[in-house]
Amino acid sequence: MKKLNFIQLDPRTPKDQQPSYDLGVEVTIPGMKNDIDHHGETADNPAVCEQVLENWKNLLSSLTWDEFTLATVRPDPDSVTAMAVLKSQSEWKPINRDFVRAVAILDVKWPQGLKSKYKDNLKIQKLTNAL
Repeated sequence: MKKLNFIQLDPRTPKDQQPSYDLGVEVTIPGMKNDIDHHGETADNPAVCEQVLENWKNLLSSLTWDEFTLATVRPDPDSVTAMAVLKSQSEWKPINRDFVRAVAILDVKWPQGLKSKYKDNLKIQKLTNAL
């Protein structure tokens, strides 16, 4: 079983003063290691939590040691869910694939019109207000 550590990077801190990490999840600081993303040049990619859901074996097997650090700049539902999937899968714990896909849909499609479609759904409104 691999031990995962989690850190949040501060975009105001110079690159050479950032802590070290092994896997970058939505690290949008220019010049920093960014392994999984869907912003900028990767904007057409699925949400990172969905990418991790489909590729967790490759991601974990690429890390050859027993302890490693995951980093993100903004711990939003997408990046935190991606890290939770990696953590759960590294411990062979079950994950709720429907929940991960729901987070992915909200992350990728919410700004493009789902808000008006679901404006009367209180559960979705509460979830998105928390984002």
